[in-house]
Amino acid sequence: PIGGSFLISCGYRSTEKVSMNSSASDVKSVLSELLSSTDVIVTKHVTEMNGATWAVSYPRSSNDNCEISIDDTFVSGKNAKVNAYPLLVVKTSSSRNDSSGDFRIIIDGQSTSPISHQATHEEVLQEMHKLDGIGLVDMLGPIEG
Repeated sequence: PIGGSFLISCGYRSTEKVSMNSSASDVKSVLSELLSSTDVIVTKHVTEMNGATWAVSYPRSSNDNCEISIDDTFVSGKNAKVNAYPLLVVKTSSSRNDSSGDFRIIIDGQSTSPISHQATHEEVLQEMHKLDGIGLVDMLGPIEG
């Protein structure tokens, strides 16, 4: 099992230890203080391998462009790590449930092949992995949408 805690830093500022068992609300509280913002949004997604992903969004301040970094020295478990990755949100909607067609994801000038609006998580992951320089790709949220 994965356990222990990690530190989150932004520039020269750092949080107290954050437990690997922390809820979305716990992480939001810690990040709100670290980032001096009440506009932090956090959702927690449990992964298949007893881990968790906290998806975080927050407004970037024009006078504070620090990047979030993680110190996972205090995390325990076989090959356990905590990392910070950029988040790409792709959301489609239709008030009449009459969507059709395809979309592409373009990152650093590279484009996926057309992806159906009805694509499965696996199909989107396959397209993302075809792009150069793309490492870890994970899908968050319900598989059906």
